[in-house]
Amino acid sequence: MNHQRPLSRRDFCAVAGAAMFAAQLSGCGDAGPPADGGSEPDDLAGAPGDLASACSGSLVDAGPAAAVPLDGVVQSDCGHLFVCRDGQGLYAVTSICPHQGCDVEFDTSGFTCPCHLSAFDYNGALLMGPATRPLAHLLLTVDAGGIVTVDTSKKASAATRTQG
Repeated sequence: MNHQRPLSRRDFCAVAGAAMFAAQLSGCGDAGPPADGGSEPDDLAGAPGDLASACSGSLVDAGPAAAVPLDGVVQSDCGHLFVCRDGQGLYAVTSICPHQGCDVEFDTSGFTCPCHLSAFDYNGALLMGPATRPLAHLLLTVDAGGIVTVDTSKKASAATRTQG
């Protein structure tokens, strides 16, 4: 499978530090613990590392559909998400682990959370906890010019695919 090279630990720390600094300056931050007392975020907007926080708004331009190869994954530069293509079409999954909000990483068999080692298959289904839910699928559209847009505020069914 094809995918972009993961960030080095140094680059990740630099980006994470800058994001935390920006969140402090803007008055944004962690939404706090879930109202129900659970440890997992219940919705996308309130998750640690809010999906829209790295971008302005909830619509993410994820680039050309043609850039996502069959059985491949492209991580978006914005919005904490992956755009994937299988034999049925394109789909988007969040890169935010439902356990405690860490960004998952992609390898040839699926997604793994580096914080607590939750594992997810290529479609985002939970294989191993401590997470108790799959990765959220997000609404993906492809315009007439072949550009992928992902709406990080709207969930989609794990079976939903878009041609492009």
